[in-house]
Amino acid sequence: MAFEIVDGMTGTKHISSDDLSELNDALVGGGYHVWDYASAFWLTMSSANKATISAGVGMVDGKRFRNSGDVTVTVDSGTQGQKRNDLVVARYSRTSAGIESVEPVVIKGTPTTGTLSDPAVTTKDLKLWRIPIDGLNVGTPVKLFRPLPGISDLADANRSVIKSARVGEGGMLTLECAADGSWISLRGNAFWSKYSDAWASMVQIPGYNSGSDWYIDTGLTVPNAPAKAKRFDGVGWQCTADTVQPMYINNLCIIVAASGKVYLGEWSKNQGAVQFVAVPNGGRMSMDIGY
Repeated sequence: MAFEIVDGMTGTKHISSDDLSELNDALVGGGYHVWDYASAFWLTMSSANKATISAGVGMVDGKRFRNSGDVTVTVDSGTQGQKRNDLVVARYSRTSAGIESVEPVVIKGTPTTGTLSDPAVTTKDLKLWRIPIDGLNVGTPVKLFRPLPGISDLADANRSVIKSARVGEGGMLTLECAADGSWISLRGNAFWSKYSDAWASMVQIPGYNSGSDWYIDTGLTVPNAPAKAKRFDGVGWQCTADTVQPMYINNLCIIVAASGKVYLGEWSKNQGAVQFVAVPNGGRMSMDIGY
């Protein structure tokens, strides 16, 4: 039988674990994963010989499984003057009677005074942690997986990742992006504290209701563009004529267009050659990226 309905009633028991594992593989992509759920199998060494694995949800060989509470496994003692890497894996097995299970297993490495290597795993093992052992001492466990996000988190991946902004010395505006934790810097010399050059470079934002306001195209793009243009207003920020005798012109805002391009604004272009500089007045710009 080439075609088989799985999510449907046929009148007989017809859904097998192989049906589900193939669907899991197709939906998730590959058969070995840990989800970013509960404590995601976090491992702690309660002693040199005891490792505790916390709650989590994973998939090995296409079979989903979960750990609902702390489980302790035994680690053999090290050898004086030698090093060893042990691996903690989740191992899938099936008996000749078709009974299946997933259990935590510690795979003992080979002690050596030379170059360390991990012990071999089977095709039914999901690697979770490496436990480095130096003599009789146990080092810090090393995580060997990257947790997969849930579906709701994947939906957030299409949103702007800008989290906050601040002004530093010389009028430098920086945007914090969460994708890699880095800071994108917009240097004041390039985008403000100018005369006619700055005003001449102003544009209206494609796809954004700018009204009569104009914005400076910073030339930068955020890693993940929002679904539609997002505006971020700064409390305690303003655009001034100079930093000695501030003259209020407009509140400073940032617009991230649906293309991901970053704009500064908003100003009336007819103000012409007035010098302007963005300065903080005791405030910090916080960006709400929700929809």
